[in-house]
Amino acid sequence: MTKLTRLALLAAAALLVAAAPAAASSLHVKAAHRDITISTQQDTGVYRTTVLAPAAFWLHPHAHVAGSAVVKVATASGPLTFVGRVRNGDLRDYASDDCAADKGFNHLAVWVLELRQSNGIASAEIPVYVDAGPRGTTALTWCASKAADMNVSAVTFTLDPVFTMPARRGAYRWQALFDSGTIANAFATMRQ
Repeated sequence: MTKLTRLALLAAAALLVAAAPAAASSLHVKAAHRDITISTQQDTGVYRTTVLAPAAFWLHPHAHVAGSAVVKVATASGPLTFVGRVRNGDLRDYASDDCAADKGFNHLAVWVLELRQSNGIASAEIPVYVDAGPRGTTALTWCASKAADMNVSAVTFTLDPVFTMPARRGAYRWQALFDSGTIANAFATMRQ
């Protein structure tokens, strides 16, 4: 192989690596003392995220929800971090929001991530729609980039006990659906 051909192949390989997408959207779930933390990272262009909690995790839809939330936003000048809390939302305030319209408009609950930038300059509220999902799962859906009017790159929230942990010990598979016009899947296994 000539030196010129080898250089052309190396240049083509470098272009392929440069054109490869950045890290794919991902899901992480963990439990500690009956609290559950859900963390997602979204690729650019994801406007709706749905996390499906396994059927073995029984939801208390009318429970008082509390917890903490962290949302990261990508900007041209670097990432911004918003922190806050999770609270119950009034279902009537979100009756016509189309974020989870594929699940209907009669949600089991709406949880609100109430966020503030660490310097206090900006704030945002991101509703999480709670619905019955397929095969007995619970669907948690949010449209963070649309609701916050920013390019949200990561969402993490911890929920105080709103789920009853499974009666049997084992590995439970959670799923996330990332919608950017096409659906990408991510899975996380939580051992209980």
